[in-house]
Amino acid sequence: MCGRFALRYTDFIPERFHISEPFTVPIPRYNIAPTQEILAIISQNNIRKAVTMTWGITAAWQKHPIINARSENMEQKPIFAQALRANRCVVPCDGYYEWKREGKQRIPYFIRLRSDTLFGVAGIFSTETNKTGQIRYQCALLTTAANALLEPIHSRMDVILTPQQEDIWLLGSSVENIFYGNLQQPYPSEEMEIYPVSDRVNSVRNDDPELPIKLILPHTDYPEQQTLFS
Repeated sequence: MCGRFALRYTDFIPERFHISEPFTVPIPRYNIAPTQEILAIISQNNIRKAVTMTWGITAAWQKHPIINARSENMEQKPIFAQALRANRCVVPCDGYYEWKREGKQRIPYFIRLRSDTLFGVAGIFSTETNKTGQIRYQCALLTTAANALLEPIHSRMDVILTPQQEDIWLLGSSVENIFYGNLQQPYPSEEMEIYPVSDRVNSVRNDDPELPIKLILPHTDYPEQQTLFS
């Protein structure tokens, strides 16, 4: 499941996600980590709006913020049920990182669409209002079972939405029963690619354009090597 992601192609966000209201295009980021502020898209009165959220939903019984939510059973969890009905968002990104253990090492990989373009990840959010009336948003990303391409790396992957699914997801509870079952289907393997990157991504202090660049390893037993690394 996603623990870090990148948002490089920020200039294309307004057009790709059909944002109606003016907003300041964020600077590109290459190593976005939990508890940091991220950009998310919500729909209010059928108007799309970009808002800043904290990545991670806090709960009194949790030691750490909840950054990911399993899509299969989230409607059974009180902390997620209300958000599933009314507080849905789409988090723009253009790739994310996952780690695979190779002996004593953990090799970081970058996962993206083969088209290397922006995509949206399904998310849910919570809100709280401070004494001055300012709304604070917190969000978590939805996950599902990994597709065949990513399963050797991790058993879970983000719920990546098509543009059409984003429209339905943001509408809210009126289409919940129609759409929700589709979340169990992982994004098609043939439309994605994965490759190893520098372990500099391990440190959140590193946030530069070199992080998502492909790294040729001297040896790996990853089954898709010949296809993906050529």
